[in-house]
Amino acid sequence: MKKSIIISISAAVLLTLVPSFLFIPSAYADNRPDVESVAREIGERNNYGRLVINELGIDVAVFSSEDSSEFQQISDAEDSACMFDWTDGNQIVTDHNYQEFGALANREAEAMELITGEEVQNFRCIERIEDGRNLGKYLAYENGEAIGNKGENTMVLYTCKNDGSDGAVVITVWERC
Repeated sequence: MKKSIIISISAAVLLTLVPSFLFIPSAYADNRPDVESVAREIGERNNYGRLVINELGIDVAVFSSEDSSEFQQISDAEDSACMFDWTDGNQIVTDHNYQEFGALANREAEAMELITGEEVQNFRCIERIEDGRNLGKYLAYENGEAIGNKGENTMVLYTCKNDGSDGAVVITVWERC
């Protein structure tokens, strides 16, 4: 009897100490959007598609823009990440760490899907830069060296490490499979 009480209390204490962003709903994979539902959403919201990282519980609408004055507004909206081509040639997707990309700032993942109204594009993570910098015109390593163009079949995701005021970001580079 004492052992089961101690185990129950220990589990309860452990669960209160572990941050909630580390838990991913077990039914998440079953609720992942399919191509047809994303196509309907695109028709209604005029978004590019949905970005899904199952391991992190990320499922966010992606809006594409060429107008840099819209980037912040798109990222600020709920269920909305901004995709754009940056000056260094990289295709970028960004969102706030206090919204959909919170898990990206805190945990690693191996696989990502970009679901459009026509197909599912699969990606694998090939680089994670924990202490990156957003220098305004480009993303950089901690030492200020630009990450450079990662190639035609890649996508770069980034989010702030903290409140974003110091330019510190987590950068992940994904290659199409």
